[in-house]
Amino acid sequence: MNIITPSILYIVYHVFYGIQVEHSLHTLKAASWAFVTPLGRALWIDPPWSFVCKLYLLICRITGISFLVYFGFKTIWYYPFILWVIASIIDVGCDVVVRIYRGYGHLTLLGFFVVPIVGVWMWLAV
Repeated sequence: MNIITPSILYIVYHVFYGIQVEHSLHTLKAASWAFVTPLGRALWIDPPWSFVCKLYLLICRITGISFLVYFGFKTIWYYPFILWVIASIIDVGCDVVVRIYRGYGHLTLLGFFVVPIVGVWMWLAV
């Protein structure tokens, strides 16, 4: 069984998912002016796309975790742990680079299409 292809696909999936999470944390936060007055604090409501973004990220997280569990059953049981640690280290490195160059917007839009495609592809590669 080839374990390199699903591993690389999972790393790409994890990196783009991490970029989307970071972008959503910065974008879906309340604006600083929304909490200036008590009325502003009481009336501030999430943006209309907030639910869709949160649902999308939840589905991505469930897909990633279930892939690691399935990958552990198909390969050596500890290999998904090693893969997750490597993907997390690469994700943190990419996050630092993206923060330096302030490129969340374009990568998030790209990741919105890349994550589902790579998600299906990594399931088919196992």
